[in-house]
Amino acid sequence: MNFPSQETVAAMRTQYPMGTRVELVQMDDPHTRLRPGDRGRVTSVDDTGTVHISWDRGSTLGAVFGVDVIRRLPEQEVQCLECGNMFNGVPELDTVGWYCVCPECGGSFDVEKDNCLYCDHRNAMAQMASSDAEAGVT
Repeated sequence: MNFPSQETVAAMRTQYPMGTRVELVQMDDPHTRLRPGDRGRVTSVDDTGTVHISWDRGSTLGAVFGVDVIRRLPEQEVQCLECGNMFNGVPELDTVGWYCVCPECGGSFDVEKDNCLYCDHRNAMAQMASSDAEAGVT
């Protein structure tokens, strides 16, 4: 396996900062349930260039540098639940979960509980549950 240079890893950390939404294009792992088109949120990029992702399906499998292919999803505008301000939201992770912080009023809201417009996690989980039920998976 070829590891990326320190410069390449630094560039990847800039391209995929924590909280960035990504979509799986290709993964070379026959044992994963992840499929092209699955989406998730970057949690980190390690020194080997692996982009660690919290996938909407519940997996935490990383995308391996030079093997797997992901693409960065564009940021989307979200509306603050406190002041109504519209801004480009990139959720952040804390010990409880993902949240957005309004740059105008500083208000924060949970992207799961408050159904942040930026996060399509609920839709992905519902789709996965539906397909599992159809396949007889419990």
